[in-house]
Amino acid sequence: MNIGVHRDLLKAPLNYVIKVLTRSVQESEGSLAALLPLLRFVAARHVQLSTIAENAHLEQPYQSAFRALTLRCSSYIADYFERGAGECFKSFVKLDCV
Repeated sequence: MNIGVHRDLLKAPLNYVIKVLTRSVQESEGSLAALLPLLRFVAARHVQLSTIAENAHLEQPYQSAFRALTLRCSSYIADYFERGAGECFKSFVKLDCV
């Protein structure tokens, strides 16, 4: 198969994936539960998607979208442990260990 044809076949579906990632991160509104399944799916296929993005000359947009997704999820997890979950774990940790 010609490399140009292969690149053209992959470009449209990968653009769709990048748009979904970007839109999901922008519309998440503090909902970690909505983003975790997406992060799990994309992270499990990150090497494949990254290779496809490189071959389709879309590596920078894909990496930016993936980075935004991982940063948003890690931010939500950090906020969760700082706010509510921290109180629950204090009863399990001795005060001299804190």
